[in-house]
Amino acid sequence: ETSWCGFAQAILARAGVATPVVPIRTEDYPTPARRPKNSRLDCSRVRDAFGVALAPWEEALAEALAEHARLSGAG
Repeated sequence: ETSWCGFAQAILARAGVATPVVPIRTEDYPTPARRPKNSRLDCSRVRDAFGVALAPWEEALAEALAEHARLSGAG
């Protein structure tokens, strides 16, 4: 489980990009759409409802970035 900020930080870190990602509160980023107070990335409901054991997000991210690099010719 992670936050959107943590997810963005992990993507940039794995991509070797040294750009800081600073967490902010929902209230500090107003949008027309109402945003949830808690938007952590948690797949436990999918697991519980369907019996599907998803890979930890860190592993899935590594696989997705490796596939992206392969398809784009960077890897």
